[in-house]
Amino acid sequence: MDQLRPARAGRGGDRHGKWRLARQLRLLGLATHPPETCVNADLPRGINRQVFERLREPDALASGVILDGFPRTVVQAKALETDLGQPVELVLKLALKRDQYLVDKLLGRRLCSRAGCDGSYNVAHVENPEEGVFMPALLPKNGSHDTCDCGSPLRMRADDTETVVRDRLAVYERETLPLRDFYRERGVLEEFTILRGLDDMPQLETLVKRRLSATASSS
Repeated sequence: MDQLRPARAGRGGDRHGKWRLARQLRLLGLATHPPETCVNADLPRGINRQVFERLREPDALASGVILDGFPRTVVQAKALETDLGQPVELVLKLALKRDQYLVDKLLGRRLCSRAGCDGSYNVAHVENPEEGVFMPALLPKNGSHDTCDCGSPLRMRADDTETVVRDRLAVYERETLPLRDFYRERGVLEEFTILRGLDDMPQLETLVKRRLSATASSS
């Protein structure tokens, strides 16, 4: 997505930027709700203050932004429309063939236990030839499931348990899935089914560029 040259408003390459918005949103949500709750509809205004401060900075106004994980409820989406004062151009909904694939991948997440090391991996291999699904494990270069390339042990996130993950899915179905109809009615929704993990990126980028180009030419 770097080729689209958006301003960064989510986690990823902007590790030293002033705003790592996705992290800020996550921390705000967990500040008043238990870790197993991934949606907090009661925080739209508190979250929006940080969102809109970032969106009004010159680079965002000039090139646009990608919001990762926000809005998460229809309440937040309506607040975004009202406070932003301009329509969202594209909403991308990523899906998997089965919830179990998501559960497996979330339970497969591993982080390096050494402070200052950014090692992040996934030890889960998900494959189903009948559905065209092939998402291999993303291991350290050393091929280990337990040890980072720096030599330190890998660890799971404290909230990566099957109970928590399935609770998150239930909350998603109840609170976030209604956004699909909300944005479909506005004509900005694109849905993409992930089959091959990172290998799907070229196809996904093509979809996004085509949609944004069509939006630009019609405006």
